[in-house]
Amino acid sequence: MKNKLNVAFTRLKAAASKASPASLPEMPYGFEARVLAAWRNQRQTDDWGFSILKPAVICATILVVLSFAAHQRLAVSVSDPQNEWAIADSVIRLSMNP
Repeated sequence: MKNKLNVAFTRLKAAASKASPASLPEMPYGFEARVLAAWRNQRQTDDWGFSILKPAVICATILVVLSFAAHQRLAVSVSDPQNEWAIADSVIRLSMNP
């Protein structure tokens, strides 16, 4: 069995070595230029998403910074003991007078 496979493989190698290499088909004239032009045109029309994304990221960054600053300012004003007494006093007064 192994001998039959060796004979078949040897014949196949001999036939393949006699065959001429296949020629690669050439692209039609101007095909590359048309493909690149269509790709560049499509890229320009698809950029609207990125033109919206940049201002959105800037606005989100500004909102994060402003909210952090507001939180820090509120945390400082609430941690003042006099303000805590004033808040507790106002809550007690509101609960006494409906």
